[in-house]
Amino acid sequence: MWMLGGIKFMHIIKFVFVFLAIPLAVVGFRKKHKPLALLAFCFIIFAYGLAEMSKNKPFIPAKVEVRNAGSEPYVSGEQVYLANCVFCHGVDGKKMYRGAIDLTKSTLSPELIAQMVREGSKGKMPSYANRIPEDQLAALSQFVVELRTDNLSRE
Repeated sequence: MWMLGGIKFMHIIKFVFVFLAIPLAVVGFRKKHKPLALLAFCFIIFAYGLAEMSKNKPFIPAKVEVRNAGSEPYVSGEQVYLANCVFCHGVDGKKMYRGAIDLTKSTLSPELIAQMVREGSKGKMPSYANRIPEDQLAALSQFVVELRTDNLSRE
């Protein structure tokens, strides 16, 4: 998480509220101090609400590095992939974080990949329609197909 810059400000706030709620709850319940116990309960509810709000938001890493130089669409697609997809799918497409599929085993065509990225999937991947322009989306789709063929050539 730290290497990719995956700790966001809202995560820190959520952790603070959880860690404040624990001692408040212990003191509140031991001393039978209802307002203190209620405050601890509210902190936990607030932290849960923050977690639910940020659950499906796309993650953008702090820095983007291109591993290799290839044809222009490949580099552009890799840049888009590293800037938007690497946190859940991993650099090689096999990470499968938060229910993400293994991209090296995907059988989708480039058009269907672009549609999936554009529209997202229910409860798993957010829509990137307003984040990735169409020309970059085509390059990204081609890069995902290259991930699949790179995996086949290594086996």
